[in-house]
Amino acid sequence: MALFWSMVAIESLFTSGEQGLTQQVRERTQLLLGRSKRAAKMITTMYNIRSKFVHGKLDFAGAHDLSDTDTNDEVDQAVDTAVAIVIATLQIMIERGWSGIRFATTMEGIPGSTPPTA
Repeated sequence: MALFWSMVAIESLFTSGEQGLTQQVRERTQLLLGRSKRAAKMITTMYNIRSKFVHGKLDFAGAHDLSDTDTNDEVDQAVDTAVAIVIATLQIMIERGWSGIRFATTMEGIPGSTPPTA
């Protein structure tokens, strides 16, 4: 359940719309928290586990004991990643006095270059 609720918080902070959630979270968390190839992989794994859990393809400790499986390590790491993202984000927001986060995409051209044609 910690993964589920942490993912709800992450999606409310870092996503807009319903498409490309994993990509949005991967890109936007790294904009705020810093670039890391390892973190990007962990976010992808986190989303894969979340998807399995939400769609009923992953047993969870309430119904089955996963203590002796490799899956449990992945689940634990996904939970730790999600909780760490939420905590780090809230710490930054508090430090900077922010009440929310809004992301915008901008495009800048190189002086003297010609824009692509449609």
